[in-house]
Amino acid sequence: MNEKKGETTPEKFEKLATAGEKTAFYIRTIDDFAHWVTANIMSTSIDVEECINILEDYIKSNEHIIQRINKVMSIS
Repeated sequence: MNEKKGETTPEKFEKLATAGEKTAFYIRTIDDFAHWVTANIMSTSIDVEECINILEDYIKSNEHIIQRINKVMSIS
């Protein structure tokens, strides 16, 4: 059976809910990390270079996703 682009089946809904939960977990983790870095930046035990690398890698790996999100949200 061919499904329309906007048609939501129970299977699609379950996939979307699962992906949304995992995405929210990842976003919370990077948000917690960014706040932790800010709160501990003056600590002598923090590896500042590693923290910078992690955050920069996160930004680089998500730039294309943010563009796609903006495109999808502008259609709605």
